[in-house]
Amino acid sequence: MAELLRSLPQDHPRRARILEGYRKMMKSLLEFQGKDGMWRQLIDHPEAWPETSGTGMFTFAMVTGVKNSWLDAKTYGRA
Repeated sequence: MAELLRSLPQDHPRRARILEGYRKMMKSLLEFQGKDGMWRQLIDHPEAWPETSGTGMFTFAMVTGVKNSWLDAKTYGRA
């Protein structure tokens, strides 16, 4: 969704809906981030092992959101 939002024109009729879904997803993911900064193979199971590729993708999506002012830097910057 971050890549889509980066390339989607500002005046696209579905942009607001996509941005809303993106923000909802980032908020949900942030709640499941482990204390070690990683997300788990099973996102809502803290006992599952850390998953590096998912963590990388989620981090990219959050960094992109902060850089483009779609996400609050104070809330998402640490993630």
